[in-house]
Amino acid sequence: MMMNNGGSIIADDDEWQLHPIFDDGDRKRIARTCNDVVRETAAFDNLAGFPSAALVFAGNGSGDCLLFLRAGTAFDPAPWCWRHETRTLTRHADDVGQFFSGEV
Repeated sequence: MMMNNGGSIIADDDEWQLHPIFDDGDRKRIARTCNDVVRETAAFDNLAGFPSAALVFAGNGSGDCLLFLRAGTAFDPAPWCWRHETRTLTRHADDVGQFFSGEV
């Protein structure tokens, strides 16, 4: 994810925009990465039914997001989908790498 630092993936017949990792290397990188995973996660944090130990890494433009859940002191590599209308979580794969290898 950090190699591309943005972009999109297809999962569940939906296109998801990957949120970048903030990069303060220079003004151009700051502007390109200001909508980073931390900012996007904060936007969801206060919504009813949103898991408290989550990190949002992609959105579909309709209010749904792909996220990682915290497992102890780290995040589990399994991507989950949170649907804003139903407030439900669905596991999508064992590892987020499956999105990039075409397995999902």
